[in-house]
Amino acid sequence: MKVIFLDIDGVLATRSSISAWHARMTKLVQTGNNDEIEAEIAQRKSPGGNAGELDSACVGLFLRLLDITKANVVISSSWRYDKRNDKIWQDLFGDKYIGKTRRDLDSGRGDEIQEWLDKHPEVDKFVILDDESCDMGNRIKFMVETEMIGGFTDWQFSQCLQRLI
Repeated sequence: MKVIFLDIDGVLATRSSISAWHARMTKLVQTGNNDEIEAEIAQRKSPGGNAGELDSACVGLFLRLLDITKANVVISSSWRYDKRNDKIWQDLFGDKYIGKTRRDLDSGRGDEIQEWLDKHPEVDKFVILDDESCDMGNRIKFMVETEMIGGFTDWQFSQCLQRLI
């Protein structure tokens, strides 16, 4: 089985996509459109409400990677802490979304990924998509690093493709 451990900020949510969402909210506040503000806040609080921060180009390219490689997705991002986001993953990835790493405040993301792998010996290939390598430990060699500015680009796509095919 092939798995992609997916961080969200800096991979599918870029600086510009997050800024655009905040700019939209600022504009609503400035115009005093209370109905739209309340609707946006209600949407934000609903399951999947954070999806507006995702970069559609990055998401589209990532979905193409899943289609080609037949890889599954495990969320390793801090976005996994909010259970309402599970709806985003189910909607975007369907049956390719197979879980998330356990939150462990005493260890780094790399250790959480290794714990997940230890429980799933059927994994024969994997990559870690993340914009921060600081807590990956010896799993750094499996990482394809992104940047908050551009997110998941053609370069990361090709790197993942080489490692998963």
